[in-house]
Amino acid sequence: MLENDTLNKQYFDSLSFTTYTSPGGGFASGNNAYLDQAKAQEFRAGNLCNIYAVMLNFGFKSFSSLNDSSYVGINFYHLDNTGRNTVSSSAPCPGNIFYRDSIKVADIDAINGNVLTYANPLYTDSNFAIGIDFDQIRMLDTIAIYTNKDGDAGGREQSWEQDASGNWYTLKYNWPLNVDFAIFPIVNTSVGIDVLVSKTKSITIWPNPSQDGDVNINIPFSEIKSLQVYSSNLQLLKSEIIGLGIENTHVRFDSCVKGVYFIRIVSHEIMNVQKVVIE
Repeated sequence: MLENDTLNKQYFDSLSFTTYTSPGGGFASGNNAYLDQAKAQEFRAGNLCNIYAVMLNFGFKSFSSLNDSSYVGINFYHLDNTGRNTVSSSAPCPGNIFYRDSIKVADIDAINGNVLTYANPLYTDSNFAIGIDFDQIRMLDTIAIYTNKDGDAGGREQSWEQDASGNWYTLKYNWPLNVDFAIFPIVNTSVGIDVLVSKTKSITIWPNPSQDGDVNINIPFSEIKSLQVYSSNLQLLKSEIIGLGIENTHVRFDSCVKGVYFIRIVSHEIMNVQKVVIE
């Protein structure tokens, strides 16, 4: 069953949002006089997942440049690098970026926060990070992500920063501040819809795209046990149990609007998810 969740929210309440300034100017959770390159929050979803939105709560914005090309980068990282925390010099930390986005400094909402949504969910494994960088922020502009209060992060130590040399440290190690960044991904903590592939047999779905709403499915030399149909935002639309000995079936999108759908097929040998387009 698909389960949607908003990660990191449980560590914040209405009184815990704050910012910590940096000596010389700027913020511990933003750009500052130390020329930090990036900040990122680590997440452990507990399973393969899709990210279909992220909320970022900015606690400060100074847009003195008035330059419309001043941006804050939004990065989605694999945890395939090593950095320094208070107990290890080689702790897993943000590494390769699997998706990049950005927000104009002019569009940062330091009162209500910003929400980025993705029509095609971003797939990752259970360990990932989301953060901000300052590569495209113009001189004179300053921003900061809210954090919770010092001590609220408990023993997690999952807030990271990349220093001017490109090395990663936790905020608890560097500042030291025991906090989380106010970055909240909305995820589906089921298996990744876009990357499941057949391990042993090929699945044929036709026509795809379909213009009349009828889609045929065939699994050679296997038996279809069940199938589920999901919308592009992972809402379950239909679930069927298929009789034994069936290698072929079809799905009728009678009341569905045009768009992208996912069909999850389970047999005795495989579990597979296929993308279907209804035109």
